[in-house]
Amino acid sequence: INGVKCFGYGSLKRCNAKIGINGIDLSSKSNKKFSLNLKENPLTFNTNAISSDSIESSDYNEEKSSILPPWFPSFATACLGGLLFGLDIGSSSSVLRILGTGLSEFGTLDPIQLGQIASSSLLGAIISSASIIFIGDKVIGRKNELQIASVLFLVGTLVQSLSTSFPIALVGRVLYGLGIGTAMHVAPLFIAETSPNNLRGRLVSFKEAAIVLGIVAGYAAGAFYGGSNNWHGVFQSALPFEFLMLG
Repeated sequence: INGVKCFGYGSLKRCNAKIGINGIDLSSKSNKKFSLNLKENPLTFNTNAISSDSIESSDYNEEKSSILPPWFPSFATACLGGLLFGLDIGSSSSVLRILGTGLSEFGTLDPIQLGQIASSSLLGAIISSASIIFIGDKVIGRKNELQIASVLFLVGTLVQSLSTSFPIALVGRVLYGLGIGTAMHVAPLFIAETSPNNLRGRLVSFKEAAIVLGIVAGYAAGAFYGGSNNWHGVFQSALPFEFLMLG
């Protein structure tokens, strides 16, 4: 086997080879049909062109060329989607407590309005996740889904945290929820497809752990801004993670 060229990473490494039998190039279109007498023309292969040591050395060099493994950016992006989902769960509870005092620019909100603040993001998540089932893989693609989710997260946070009226705040909540549904639909599949075989299940589980971490971060933001009744700051605590996801 001569002219071996390998590409890919780890278990995904593939090798293209030019195979010849006693000078006959089997990869050439002109030699697709030929007669072969095994007694007169025994098969001979040059196996010196490739070895497992060279492949392992190549893998080692690829891993050493970067501090982070090549699958980490994809994994981190998907995990940030889970973290932002959890952050909404934790932060919205603190926002409801602040808005329930009647000291915000919205004035006194009744229980139905407070319920709308809490549930409108889930409404957006239902809409986006149901839509992605039909257009996600065929029209958008998984990488683009994560990019769209990051934009929806950012726009939703800006709208809801800068809103000066109750209806605008609801619009921002729905936009944020659209990001939740999009990210949660694609994140497990994206992690599974871009991670090594031996780490696949563990990394998908870490995405679930990121949701819990986001919940804790949301409660922490509520504790930090709650003393000053700054519900805007509670929602804006998601901005650093959203910029990371966009990057």
